[in-house]
Amino acid sequence: MKLLIIGAGELGRAVSAVLRKNKNLSICFWDKDESKIPGEKPLPENVADSDIIFLCIPSWSIRPVLSSIVPELPKKTVIVSFAKGVEAESMQTMDEVCASVLPDGQSWVVCGGPMIAEELAAGMPARGILTCKDKNIFSAIADIFSGTSVQLEYSDDVRGVAWAGVLKNIYALALGVADGLGWGRNQKSWLVTVALREMLEIIRIFRGKKETVLGLAGLGDLIATGFSNYSRNREVGELLALERPHGLAGGKNNDLQSEGMAAIGTVIKLFSGDVGHYPILNGLQKIVSGSGEARQIFREMIN
Repeated sequence: MKLLIIGAGELGRAVSAVLRKNKNLSICFWDKDESKIPGEKPLPENVADSDIIFLCIPSWSIRPVLSSIVPELPKKTVIVSFAKGVEAESMQTMDEVCASVLPDGQSWVVCGGPMIAEELAAGMPARGILTCKDKNIFSAIADIFSGTSVQLEYSDDVRGVAWAGVLKNIYALALGVADGLGWGRNQKSWLVTVALREMLEIIRIFRGKKETVLGLAGLGDLIATGFSNYSRNREVGELLALERPHGLAGGKNNDLQSEGMAAIGTVIKLFSGDVGHYPILNGLQKIVSGSGEARQIFREMIN
């Protein structure tokens, strides 16, 4: 069985390390940066004989990559997206992007839950979520992880898992801001409870399930992303507390680029800017847009 991993960054390499004990799996990489994979075959050639394709790339790269591989994509191939984001232009989450770009009948899966790449690469145990409508597809993907350090659970709540991945990245920014402001664990724990309430309400609006928010895809991933020193979203939040970003809600500044930064402006647009009843989301909007100072906003939030 051939697995093609598109994206030879930290996550792609970490997933490969997890699966290297699977002797029935032939793993190859493709990356737009050819220097990462010396002598790599052209993408169409790699795609044509792949049984499974892992997309270990940012959300903003999912559509162009899928569009480029569709002409060579075998009907039997299963696509697995590890991206957790929402497109700025279409305002579609990754499940919607897969459904809109891939041919009818093509099998695809969205992965959620806490999957910190550095921990995976170190062989530390992890548990994730795979969501799709066909449980047989889940079983096929879960089987290749059998006997590894990663265990996978099934969810049929595709919308909930996709949105949980988007929102946990945004709220991890807030936990990073708290770190930048010197907040302790007591204050950050309070912040998690407020973030969870906001996530529950927003995902309900987007037709996701409450149990998804309270499970690995929501609360579990929020804790991992919001407290891990390896987390890019937490790190960017910490930077937001230390500087004025001057309207970088699209995450265009490389120093501040992350899935959370890329998503926050889109989520605000989906609510037509009316997020005053979501204290954290509203506060982040002000900080990212440069219309407020992080320390003052967070002080008002907790008092």
